[in-house]
Amino acid sequence: MEESSNDETHQFVLAEETALTVYNEGIQKNNQNQNICLAFTVDDMDKAYKKLLSLGVRIIEPPAKWPWGAINMNFYDPDNNIVYLRSFQKNTKEI
Repeated sequence: MEESSNDETHQFVLAEETALTVYNEGIQKNNQNQNICLAFTVDDMDKAYKKLLSLGVRIIEPPAKWPWGAINMNFYDPDNNIVYLRSFQKNTKEI
């Protein structure tokens, strides 16, 4: 994925034809949106986990290997939405 933002207000991520913008304009939000699930596949879960820890992200579940071989973790974004990261070992198919 390519991250292409040059300010502290937002992060713009572009992957193939999909774009995701996460921003914080400094306004306190009181949303309880529980209608979405954001899941991203990463190549290196350890690296991603260490980066999130260094940023002070609130981790819900640290990386754990599941019986089918995937490694998953989840955390809260600044608006308390749950974001999932997952990693697949070689020769492991997504179910």
